Amino acid sequence: IASTFGYIVLLPTLGYLVAGFMIVLFTLHGMDMRSWFLKIGIGIALTLGSYLLFHTLLSIPLTQGIWQEILSG
Repeated sequence: IASTFGYIVLLPTLGYLVAGFMIVLFTLHGMDMRSWFLKIGIGIALTLGSYLLFHTLLSIPLTQGIWQEILSG
């Protein structure tokens, strides 16, 4: 429940990529995965994979958060 609430709160501000990565890390840590290297690798793979699926292949707009403003100048 805490992971879902945190994702809902962080998504508009941090955007899909950062919030998604953080939720994966938090969930894997809660599942007692010990290796931080593995947590980070799985987090990056799942976040980028889902981003490519939804944003690129299915053309579903995803929240960019503050990154859209920062990257656009």
